Amino acid sequence: MDSNLDTLAIYTMFAGHPAQIVRWCNYHLSHGAARLYVLLDRPDTSLTDALPEDPRIRWLPVGQEDWVGGYGQRNLNVERKQTDGFRWAARLARADGFDHLAFVDADELIQLAAPWSEIAEAVGEQTPAVTLPVREMWRDGTESLDDPFGARLALRPTEDEEKIAWPKLMGWRSQLLRRGLLGHRTGKAIYALPLRAGEMTVHGPKSGNLLDGAMALDDQDGRILHYDHGSFSTWQAKWAHRADGRALARGLLAKRRLQLHLFIAEMSKPEAEQRAFFAEFFSLPEPTIAKLTEAGLLEEVDLGGATEGPLALPAAADTLAPVAPTDPRDRVDFQFAFVTDENFASATFATQLSVLSKIGHLGRTRMVVLGDGLTETSVAKFKTLELAQVDVEVICQDITEDLDRDIGRGDPKRATFGRIYLIDYLPRQRTIYLDGDILATRDFSELFTMDLQGACLAGVPDSAALRAIHDPDTVPPEQSTRLQGITHGSGGLEQYINGGVLIMDLDNPDYHRMALEARSMVMNFASALKQRDQDAMNIAFAGRKMLLSSKYNYMTQYYLSDRCIADPLRVRKYAEVDASLIHYSGKRKPWVEAEPEFYNGLYRKMVIEAERQMGLSCDFYFSARPEFRAGSVGRRRMAKLLRAGSQSGPGRRADTALEILDLAGDGFYLHVPEPLLPRADGPRRWLVARSGGRVLFQVDLAGIRHPFVPLLVPTQRAVYFLPFDLNEVLDDEGGRVRDVEITLEPEGANEGGESFVRHVSSHVMIASDEDQEVALARSQFDGVIDGLSDGHLSGWARSGDHRDVPLSLHVAGKFAGRFLPCHPRPDLPENGPGFRVPVGPLLDFASAPSPVDLAVKIAGTNLSLRRGPLRVTWAGRYGWDADREVWIGRR
Repeated sequence: MDSNLDTLAIYTMFAGHPAQIVRWCNYHLSHGAARLYVLLDRPDTSLTDALPEDPRIRWLPVGQEDWVGGYGQRNLNVERKQTDGFRWAARLARADGFDHLAFVDADELIQLAAPWSEIAEAVGEQTPAVTLPVREMWRDGTESLDDPFGARLALRPTEDEEKIAWPKLMGWRSQLLRRGLLGHRTGKAIYALPLRAGEMTVHGPKSGNLLDGAMALDDQDGRILHYDHGSFSTWQAKWAHRADGRALARGLLAKRRLQLHLFIAEMSKPEAEQRAFFAEFFSLPEPTIAKLTEAGLLEEVDLGGATEGPLALPAAADTLAPVAPTDPRDRVDFQFAFVTDENFASATFATQLSVLSKIGHLGRTRMVVLGDGLTETSVAKFKTLELAQVDVEVICQDITEDLDRDIGRGDPKRATFGRIYLIDYLPRQRTIYLDGDILATRDFSELFTMDLQGACLAGVPDSAALRAIHDPDTVPPEQSTRLQGITHGSGGLEQYINGGVLIMDLDNPDYHRMALEARSMVMNFASALKQRDQDAMNIAFAGRKMLLSSKYNYMTQYYLSDRCIADPLRVRKYAEVDASLIHYSGKRKPWVEAEPEFYNGLYRKMVIEAERQMGLSCDFYFSARPEFRAGSVGRRRMAKLLRAGSQSGPGRRADTALEILDLAGDGFYLHVPEPLLPRADGPRRWLVARSGGRVLFQVDLAGIRHPFVPLLVPTQRAVYFLPFDLNEVLDDEGGRVRDVEITLEPEGANEGGESFVRHVSSHVMIASDEDQEVALARSQFDGVIDGLSDGHLSGWARSGDHRDVPLSLHVAGKFAGRFLPCHPRPDLPENGPGFRVPVGPLLDFASAPSPVDLAVKIAGTNLSLRRGPLRVTWAGRYGWDADREVWIGRR
């Protein structure tokens, strides 16, 4: 074996079967790695007892109580744990005499073309990090499914979309991949020790001095081999744990979320079917292998038995006990799905009200809304449904970025494509999808118990298909040909169903795969689909659809036109006129114009009745503005409403992570999650600041003062003040403090650095007692306050590494809140970010005597933005005293 990893220390975090981590260790030790630091995430005795002892390996167990003590019960985020564990290992590696530490996952292997000692000498001591590209490992169908490092085909990323037709090479799987990659397109990094200040992710440095000067290796010089799927059993355990919350991943990419939902669906099947899926999904067919090899993107990698020794493998096979994923969301009696943009938000709300007025009293209801560009006002309005006197839960999901990525922004009806994402957000049970122009006229709950006879999807024949069958002379030939092509072999034209009302049987094990086929068509061949996702749905579910009576989707545009003259159509029109679900499918909508037509009048009448019954208003021109009627609410219902009221925004969970919001000369402003408050059980905890390996200061968390709420943006989370004397630190450090890491540590953790500690933040420059403009120039930040008018303070800010710059506002010497510059400024390079913050009300209510002092700082530092050519105007609407004086940037 070669020794290309000589002198290098390597870190990983692991939770799983011992055979996998021993194989991982064997590979890196066989290639000369000097030391391995393996953080064991909540290990049990079956893991620790099976791990071998070796002087080149440091096993670092971290139990559940350690995680909770540093994060709180609800914040066991995988990425945060990985990076904090790496920072801990970096301190240990530095104390052990190592100059570099590699960040590698337990399903990744480092492959270098030259010894690390030579590479390190070439890049120089001043390089803070060396990043390595990634190669995704695929199978060719011949390998054992039980070897986590058995895949042999290494695929490298490419930016050249024109030359690689991924949909043709990968089939329907392409929608779940990023140009052939299962995971991230970025690899990992090797960091110089001690670590520089700055933010990092699991994939490399992100900001500050960690990023400044980092170098990237070429694929031929070094890369990460990513065995994302591992073996069958490690794949099953990995995704089951993500599904049920044992491994939380907050920042999953969109493609990763798609994989998660697919794998959860597949793992609900018998094990033999799961293994067949695993073998098919993660293996490349021979034609794909040939084309990717010809393009120079694929090569075979032979590990040469490096994972078999020098450490003896555990006696147990490379398998785990089967893990069945569980859906943490309860089943309800009725589940509905909706897709809307801002234009259709009120109409969709009316649809929901009509549904609740007819069946809401019959059982628990869940409504899932996918929104394209919805405002917070509209999201909040949907959530008001939970105030109605029925048991209903509302889930709102923003799919704007998904549509931007897959559909683009040019289609005015692009929100209709949102149905293809429903499989990603719906709890797995039978669901009825309704368009926003549907109105329920009576109880239709029988659709939730109807025998679908093995079908995955049920709907009503589309009006175009009915005309093509019963009155073909009125249908253009090209339309008839298209419908025949879509329904060929699946029972005739009547099998082409309308997408306005759909019964989606998510309990059927075949549903998910067919829905993915439909989405793949939309994403890859949208221009060929005349009726968008409706065409794709009819093609993908061919042979697995059930037809419903038109009373469940009575399309007014069709049945009220003169197209229903032929006898079969006229009979259907009158036989089903007393419909349960009316579909206002015409271009002219009754909530827009008051046309004197029967069904339009019926719409207005029934919406008013639903508003009155539910105590809510759609805010249409004809709405009666009913008021919410207080009534008896059960304890469970009240608890849910209270939890919803404590969220930090519509549809968002309250942020419970420890965070330094700002820093002043006399202390910290902190958000502290409940389990970390001093009154919580456990050892005392300290905020500790280090620079260059030495402790600058440490502050006992028990000293926090009573919480208060920021004034600028109501975040609905407590902000605490933790006093300490920053000026004393500045005196000891010659006036400036740079390259600082702040950690949360239990009492006694500093001794020897052997205990896990929680990383809180990194700072390029935390404070300076120099002139502020000089200090700003020495830092990697720049920014200007350039105006106060109409009650708004304006300016801009940016950092040298192009990351977002959080700013803090202080009014009369008090912290008033944080914000990010987010308004493009045409006067800045590349329309850089500016800000326009409302401060008028704060000046009115500031308790300090006139003059009022306004200051904007780089949050977490004491660096204030510079003053530009400042203009100050007075806005009478705020009632300011004409001679009130405002000082800008005095702090």
